Amino acid sequence: GIDDRWNLWCFPDTFVALTDFQLYWARKANPFVPIVKIPNGVDLSKFSPLIKPVRINIPRPIILCIAALTPAKRLDLAIKAVSRLKTGSLVLIGEGDQKDQLSDLCQQLLPGRFTITSFPHQHMPAVYAAADLFTFPTVPYESFGIALVEAMASGLPVVATDDPIRREIVGVAGLFVDPADTGAYAAALQKALKINWSKKPRIRAQQYSWSKIASDYDRLFRKLCSQ
Repeated sequence: GIDDRWNLWCFPDTFVALTDFQLYWARKANPFVPIVKIPNGVDLSKFSPLIKPVRINIPRPIILCIAALTPAKRLDLAIKAVSRLKTGSLVLIGEGDQKDQLSDLCQQLLPGRFTITSFPHQHMPAVYAAADLFTFPTVPYESFGIALVEAMASGLPVVATDDPIRREIVGVAGLFVDPADTGAYAAALQKALKINWSKKPRIRAQQYSWSKIASDYDRLFRKLCSQ
């Protein structure tokens, strides 16, 4: 983005990229700056399938989406896709300018099968634990999406926007789709709910553990301090 391009041309000692996609972009944007890849991390002890879930009194299976309630997150597409399913409910967690608009759309398409709310961050592990599937229909090429990693750490499979960044983060722990294709999106949600994902999401999340990410930053800082 514009901010990252500005940061690169301030010639930092090192630029940290969150994904391979950002790494390749940064190398092209300024080939004279050292660049390393260190993704965002998750506390695997807090986000876990073993956490006691919060009670959500709507029909299961529960499809969860945690994002700002803004146009770039395209949550209206998730609402439309879930409305195509014969069973299941959608839980939207977040705040934003589209809250009333999204609530109206849910009332129209998902009566009795949705909730839009927010929780303090310390309660989020219990929210993830209450869900059966996580979905993330954001616009392509959003820089990361920490909720994806938190969901996988909580044992949830993911249905996300099909772009290189989402594929890199989620890997074998989910399915990828163009959310603008409502039929394909609904089919992907239905398919993901039927698959036995076993421990794939949790195993995928382990590469983003804070212990690993902290070690990566520790090595980087030691290298910079020794120069």
